[in-house]
Parts: sequence; structure tokens; C-alpha cells
Amino acid sequence: MTGVPVNHPRLTLPSREHLLFRGTVADASRELHGFTPSVWWPADRAWFVASDVDLTSTYIGGPTALANALYGEVDRFEAVGSWRGAQITWDCDTINPRAAGPYTYG
Repeated sequence: MTGVPVNHPRLTLPSREHLLFRGTVADASRELHGFTPSVWWPADRAWFVASDVDLTSTYIGGPTALANALYGEVDRFEAVGSWRGAQITWDCDTINPRAAGPYTYG
């Protein structure tokens, strides 16, 4: 990424390397020149949010009380439970059908 020092702290996850920033999501977006963070969490690490450029969903992990609060907001967004070890791929959504197009297989 242009403007980021070569020795900037990084987080390496399978198949992805992420730059690490400290501050608010808005701070990171400014540092990333308008892009939003892919993985973020508060200082106490009580929960986390993860999105991937190759997927159509954003995942939120945290305590049961957080999951229950998100389920209570179903009028604002779709919340679906998941579990450790669940398959997370571009075609694993069992609720929303994939759009027909050049990248639809099978």
C-alpha cells in the first residue's frame, strides 16, 4: 500500500497479510486511504469483527450476550449463528442465493 512504511506492524492470517493500526475504525480508514479495516477489535479483545474481500459476509465473534443482542437487531441486518470450525467460503451462504453471472458455478 502506498504511503505505509515497509516495517509497519502486520498480522499474518492464512492467505492474507494485514497491516496493524491502533485507534478507531475511522482512524484506520483514514490511514488506509478510504478502505475499511478487514479485522478489528477493541483494546480489551472482548469481541472482534472480520471481513474478507473474497466473501460476502462480515463475521462478529464474542460472548453469547453479544450474539443475543445482534439477533435482537434483525430489522437492521441479517444475523446468522455460526460455530467454531464452520466452513467459511464464498459459496457457503445457505440463506441468500448466489446471483447468476459469470462467476456462478454448478
